[in-house]
Amino acid sequence: MYVIIDIGSNTVRMAVYNIEKDNSFNQIMSNKVSCGLAGYIEDDEMNAEGIEVMIDALKQFRIAVDGMAHVTVFAIATASLRELSNRDAVIKRIKDETGFEVNVISGKEEALYDYYGITKDIGEATGMLTDCGGGSTEVSLFTGDTVIFADTMPIGSLNSYYNHVKGIFPTEEELRDIKADTESMLNRLNIPDGIILSNGHIYAVGGTVRATCKLANKLLDRSKDTTTLSGVEYDRLFELYFKEQKKFIKTLLKVKPERVQTLVTGMCIQKTIMDRFGTDVIKVSESGVREGYLLNKLEELNGAVNE
Repeated sequence: MYVIIDIGSNTVRMAVYNIEKDNSFNQIMSNKVSCGLAGYIEDDEMNAEGIEVMIDALKQFRIAVDGMAHVTVFAIATASLRELSNRDAVIKRIKDETGFEVNVISGKEEALYDYYGITKDIGEATGMLTDCGGGSTEVSLFTGDTVIFADTMPIGSLNSYYNHVKGIFPTEEELRDIKADTESMLNRLNIPDGIILSNGHIYAVGGTVRATCKLANKLLDRSKDTTTLSGVEYDRLFELYFKEQKKFIKTLLKVKPERVQTLVTGMCIQKTIMDRFGTDVIKVSESGVREGYLLNKLEELNGAVNE
């Protein structure tokens, strides 16, 4: 068995995978702790309270891992630790107090691992992939099995909430500011010119878009198995948020209570990207950076064995 510990800006998660002889794998267990680590960053440092919250979550996973037999553990961190000025000290504390050696992956690596992760679900693909996390958003473009662009923007559902929202829930004006920030960051990415995206090959991963999909299934009377989101459906969700906010929030509390404050900011980022690229429909994938990282590690291990 393999375990991926994923330290994200919204949640700290442990996913357990069973590996077959042909190196295919399936997730057999997943557990998470909602930590909201982006809220503990001050002047590019994670404060003492945030470090304690994170380590407490990791200690829970340490206990679980110690109860497993024949397990290999990989611990990764994304935007939660990536830009911290005290990153090395935080990583050392994690190692000292939990035994987990954390690999902080770059934004471009995260975008690539996201792509590798969805290939498990869709095989050969052409199009675009986005991953709106708590502290960053990754964008990658691919043709066939070749990644032609992969990069990251330092904006996500949680840090945009802390940077822009003054009350409990974002106002229309605050969402316009988040949209403008996202557009500005998209314009700074060196996205190749002349890319024409194929219909039906626009993918999204991450907790934000998965929660949005589940919310849409409830609020818009869709089948619970629906795994796509259209621009029109995003517009309908925003309309409900502004005109029937109590109904919107009550439904969200049933679907994903831990995202009640930050889902709408993440929706705004995702919809802005869709508008920028002129995409009508996105496919929501359950796989992502963890699965992509594991695929890459399995390939590395196989290569070492075969040398």
